[in-house]
Amino acid sequence: MRPMTFLTYMLPITGLTLAAPRRRDTYYGVSLELQTSSGTDPNHVFGPAPVELNKLTALGGAGGVSVSRILVDANVHPNIPDINQVECRGYKDAAGITPGTAPFRVASPAEVSTNLATVSSVLCYVVTDAE
Repeated sequence: MRPMTFLTYMLPITGLTLAAPRRRDTYYGVSLELQTSSGTDPNHVFGPAPVELNKLTALGGAGGVSVSRILVDANVHPNIPDINQVECRGYKDAAGITPGTAPFRVASPAEVSTNLATVSSVLCYVVTDAE
């Protein structure tokens, strides 16, 4: 086979390989439950907030969201083998600079305020037993 003929056949195959869609990255995330009623209100109102691991996630738009408590939903954690190793932290600002909560986990929710306080972003990550 002549070299030019071989290249003529290989170019379309190479083009198809490069044009094929890439495999999607695996999503690693948790679901938080935001208590949007005051801590003293006997009728607790919760709203879900999906959060991707290792990615600062904005909550509630530009003004943040008013919450009294934040819980990690132990039942919703795609591709995370041990939800007990996930730790999160809420921030007062969207940039994640000013802490708004102490670190929290499934076993220890963030008790933000008995009234309502604003949380604008949250960051969740995996903490191993050695840390």
